[in-house]
Amino acid sequence: MPLDPKANFSHWKRHGYNYSQPLLEAGATINYDGYGLMVFNGTFKVADKELPSSLETATIPLYGDEVFKGSGLYVSKIQKRYNADKTISYDVEAVGIEARYKGKTAICIQGMNTCNAEPIETHWNFEAFAGTPAKRLNGATFDKEGRFTGFAKLPDGGKDAEGKPVKNFAGIRSYLAPRITLRGYFHIEQKQLDESKDWLNRMSGLTTKTGDIMSIQLIPAYIIAGNPTRDYLLTSITPENIVIDTQGKPKIVKVTYELMSAANGSMYGWNKDIYINGSSI
Repeated sequence: MPLDPKANFSHWKRHGYNYSQPLLEAGATINYDGYGLMVFNGTFKVADKELPSSLETATIPLYGDEVFKGSGLYVSKIQKRYNADKTISYDVEAVGIEARYKGKTAICIQGMNTCNAEPIETHWNFEAFAGTPAKRLNGATFDKEGRFTGFAKLPDGGKDAEGKPVKNFAGIRSYLAPRITLRGYFHIEQKQLDESKDWLNRMSGLTTKTGDIMSIQLIPAYIIAGNPTRDYLLTSITPENIVIDTQGKPKIVKVTYELMSAANGSMYGWNKDIYINGSSI
């Protein structure tokens, strides 16, 4: 792929180039990460200050400049080197988002399945093995208000009121509940972050079934389609997770975050009175 199909390198000479205009040296690259982010790396070479002083500022890309007109790549880093042959080399890095992504890259996400210890009385099948205050099973004990207090140790071979063998649950106060943690990131133009909504500070602790929180999509559509019964809680998105990848115009911001997932309707899911649906904000 050419660096810029529209670029006019009329000053290019195969032999005897005098570097009165900057020359983009061979080996320049544009890396496309597959999610929409572009990173350009290349070296421009130009004659040194023996030429008019206006040459450098007029012809070398500066911080925030578009490195090639229409490329969508904005200069983020420049290293200036003075060469023995009376030339100056500018190692330039530029960053941009492909036009087809319209200012926000696709999401790069990975998942990890873990188990967290939860109180045994929150288990979705609790009544099947512990019963209720009126009909206690397997040594379950409750206080006078009906709150579960634990499992008493029962003698081996004991039977319940219906003559069924009891199971010894003595000492069990918790169980391991599976949780899926999703870690993701994307790049977005600063202007797309609606600061009037205080987006960064308000997002943590919000839930979503669609992957959308405050009009920002955090979960790819294929994950939502493959897990339609799951609910997601945003647990981490803080100013420390925000870095400026370029000082360009526009600024490109990298956003990283974590979400936890649980099955909708389960007793260890998200309490809707506590955790607000972020898709409706």
